[in-house]
Amino acid sequence: MSKNEPTGPSLISVIFIGFLTFCVGILLGIISLISQPVTTIAKSLEADEVIPGEVYYLRGDRGGRTAWRAKEDAWRAGMVDVLRLTESELNQWSRERLEVDAPSGDGAVSEFQETLQFIPSAVNFRVLDGGLQLATEIEFGGYLADKSVIYQVTGSFRETSGGVRFVPETGNIGSAPLGSVPIVRNWLFNLVKNRITSASEADWLGESFESVESVEVVDGQLVMRRKAEG
Repeated sequence: MSKNEPTGPSLISVIFIGFLTFCVGILLGIISLISQPVTTIAKSLEADEVIPGEVYYLRGDRGGRTAWRAKEDAWRAGMVDVLRLTESELNQWSRERLEVDAPSGDGAVSEFQETLQFIPSAVNFRVLDGGLQLATEIEFGGYLADKSVIYQVTGSFRETSGGVRFVPETGNIGSAPLGSVPIVRNWLFNLVKNRITSASEADWLGESFESVESVEVVDGQLVMRRKAEG
């Protein structure tokens, strides 16, 4: 073979290009799944009614007259050691306390920076057997203005090194099951949680949970027990 004869791409280049193409394909697939709307349903479906691959969203109950305000006041004042909240009470409390306002400021923000900002709606709670479903509709700005996606996650409360915390187990953002990927689910949950708690009337929750001994779902209610003094 002549020294001047052109040679084809090296094996390393072929492998790199193949891997890059593979990663781009995965990324585009994830974006496509995120952008796909989920199906909102009014009641739980029977097994034969579920369409394979379809992602459903069932909201928790928000109606009825409840006493959540009085219960919140009594808990925060230390007047009770056990707090019991129904699904309706959780959602009425959330609509009042976890509403996030759009970011404001006088500084100029580029459309790209605006795109990175997101506004989650007040969390909707649905009481499950031994756990909770948390869901929020996330709105974007900038290039993604007028776009929204539903993020929902299921999990339970557990004792951690930082005290009792809600631990996500499975979840979806849009139709993408990113909330079920071990490396991603905690990052995604904390990202949304921190956005809500830092921009709503729930900044006292972190301090309150430091005094909590246990949180569990019993008979369709969320039950919080305060640590005994002494």
